[in-house]
This record gives sequence, structure tokens and C-alpha cells, in this order.
Amino acid sequence: MSFFVNLLKATRPHTYPLSLVGVLVGNAIAWTQLRTQGQITDNKFWLILSLTLLTAVSLQILSNLANDYGDGKRGTDAHRTDRHFGDTLSPQMLMNAIIGFVGLICVSGLTLLVLSLGIGREFWGFLGLGACAIIAAITYTMGKNPYGYKAKGELAVFVFFGMVNVLGSSYLQSKQISGLAVLFAIIIGVLCTCVLTVNNLRDIDSDRQAGKTTLVTLLGKGKTITYYKQALIGAFVLLGLYAVFRQNYYFIALIVLFPLCRRHVTTLHQYRTNALTPQIFAKQLKSIVQLTLMTGLISSISLILK
Repeated sequence: MSFFVNLLKATRPHTYPLSLVGVLVGNAIAWTQLRTQGQITDNKFWLILSLTLLTAVSLQILSNLANDYGDGKRGTDAHRTDRHFGDTLSPQMLMNAIIGFVGLICVSGLTLLVLSLGIGREFWGFLGLGACAIIAAITYTMGKNPYGYKAKGELAVFVFFGMVNVLGSSYLQSKQISGLAVLFAIIIGVLCTCVLTVNNLRDIDSDRQAGKTTLVTLLGKGKTITYYKQALIGAFVLLGLYAVFRQNYYFIALIVLFPLCRRHVTTLHQYRTNALTPQIFAKQLKSIVQLTLMTGLISSISLILK
């Protein structure tokens, strides 16, 4: 039993919302398009949604396990008490779990593509995209040249958690890519990137000592926090502009997130001059994940109600 508990912890359940939110928003956009065209077929819609969620979360878990394995091999996270490489789980156990989730992704992904697209040109295009997602999840910290050690992690998160999740899940339902889907793919991508930024801010000193180059180690604390605040503001400005121009005033509900966002940014701003404890950083990571999830949920509901 302890093995499964430790494996569950290694998958980092608190990060699951990052993979869920893009899929939910993408499907909400597709729902509005299909409803307008009178093409909603409930059973198929919900089956495609379920398979998309399963595939997305499995990719998230694969990335987390590969991250533990890759950083563990290099000793990058030797200072961390919440990692499982060589401690509660052996390297071989982690590798077996990685292989298992690759298999699960292949099964769920193929089933999803056949159900949604059939076998044709679009099927092969999405199959290639899925292969790229698997490779990206594994090579973030694994392999001889992990791109997570070359300050490319934020770009990968923006592409796969934002653009691919939103645009891909929307297209699998509606068979079209709209300007609305692109807009929300950018917004969700930016918010998910912010999560990685907070994570790397926490590890800035240990990453430098281990020779791990991230965007945060390149920019430094001050510039990173400035960029971070601008990214958050930019995402919500885009949401506000959309709500006004499309007269979708259900988005006013996002105002409930203002206190959480303000406390979060204020706390991180203190990091310019003062050290933040691991406990405080854990709370800030939780805050930005909650902010991202709630933004996605409110946006999805607002799009559907319009």
C-alpha cells in the first residue's frame, strides 16, 4: 500500500489542475460553437471530453514523474524533501511508472483520436502532436540535453498547457479553430507559465548551484517578479477586454479572485529584498494553481452561459 501512496505523491496531484483547465476551457468554447450550429450530441461530446481529460492528466503525471527521475539522476533536487527519487521510490520504480503512463497515454490518446477524427489526415497530424507532447514531457529533465536546464521550460508550458490543450481539445469537439480559442489558449498558457515561474523562483539558489539554467536564474529575482506581475495583469486584461467587447458580463464573477491575486503578488514582491521560507512558497504555489483553476472554471461557465 505504501508504494501506491508514494507513487500518488510522486505524481503531484496538486498540479493536476494545470492540465485540466485548458481542456475545460477548450471544450466550453467548442460547446458554444456546436450549440450555435445545432450539432450537440451529448453522449459523444462527454465521451470525448472524458478521454481528453484522461490523456491530459496522464501527460501531466508523466511530466512530473520524469521530472523527479531526471532531477534525481543529476542530484538537482537533493535538497528537496518532497521528491521521491531514490528515497521512497527507487529509480527503477519511477522508470516503470513512466513507461506505464506512456502506455496509458497511447491507449487513451489513440481511442480519443479515432472517436473524434476517424482515420485520416487529421488523425495523423494529431498523432504526431501527441508524440511531441510525450517527448516534451519526458525530455524536460531527462536525457542528455534536457530543455528544462536551458531556460525553455516556460515556452514548453505555454505551448502544451496553453495552445495545445485549449486549441486541441476545442478542435477535437468542433473541428474548427476560432479566434476565441486562440485568445483563451494564450490566457491559459500565460497563467500556467506563471505556476512554473513561482516554482523556479523557489528553487533559484539551488538551481544555480546545480548548474540548472531556468528563465528565473537568467533574469534574477527582481526582473522575474516584474515580468511575473506583468504576465498576470496581461492575462486578466485580455479577459476583461473580451468580456467588454463581447458583452459577456458573466465574467464579472472573476472579481472574486482579486483578493487572492493581490495577496499572492504582494507576497512574491517581498522576495525582491527578503527571503521567503519554503512554507510560504508552498502557499504561493498553491495560490497560483488555485487562481489558474478558478479563472478557467469561471471562464468556462461564462462562455457556456452566454
